[in-house]
Amino acid sequence: MHERRARAVFTAGGLAALVMVVVVSALGGIASALADGDITMAVRVLDADRQAVPDTAYTKDVTLYFPFLGGTFFGEAQDAMGIRKRVRVGDRLRFDLAALGGRVEAVARRWRDDPGAVTVSPPDARLVRFGTGSAREDGSPFADLTFTLDLESKETVFLVYTDRPCSIRGEGRMGATKADYAVDLPRRGFHWVRVQLAGADRVRLRADATMTEATLGLQIIGRRGEERGGLTP
Repeated sequence: MHERRARAVFTAGGLAALVMVVVVSALGGIASALADGDITMAVRVLDADRQAVPDTAYTKDVTLYFPFLGGTFFGEAQDAMGIRKRVRVGDRLRFDLAALGGRVEAVARRWRDDPGAVTVSPPDARLVRFGTGSAREDGSPFADLTFTLDLESKETVFLVYTDRPCSIRGEGRMGATKADYAVDLPRRGFHWVRVQLAGADRVRLRADATMTEATLGLQIIGRRGEERGGLTP
């Protein structure tokens, strides 16, 4: 499921040797499955099995950024930086999704992934996926792979905005992985989409209206992670 490192900010992700994460308690969205407009985040650290470790395992600042991907789940971003937040492990952040409505609408686009293989109904629906990324204090990439997941099930999830009710159907690709789309977004606003393993080199994408908490994982592998992030014993 891994794409090349340069595209890691937009991939669905995988297990990490060491992962620094942000736990996202989804409390809301714009007239959507997420009510009242707030998402709160608490910065945490996970081990290779995605179990929480003490917050003191990482001590330096990390810049998190959330690119806006208009009309695509796995393509290039319209707004590469989107939202930026500088954090430390243990911090709690809050995003007001309702206040982001104007910015999201400005980058929302009609579907452009896997033309002909994946279709959106109605075709004039405009969508945005929130990507994820991270950087060190000097601006260099912090993580080998940045991704969001459901900490309980370990499945990848990501946040999507649609300007109207729509459905996405078909068989596309997520890098080298086949992706079966059966995503129903029943109202305008923000929704979680879940990525489920469906065999070797295949995943299923589904909307999840019951999702209330997600985790943003920053993958750091081996010595490179120590050199990049300044991991402490």
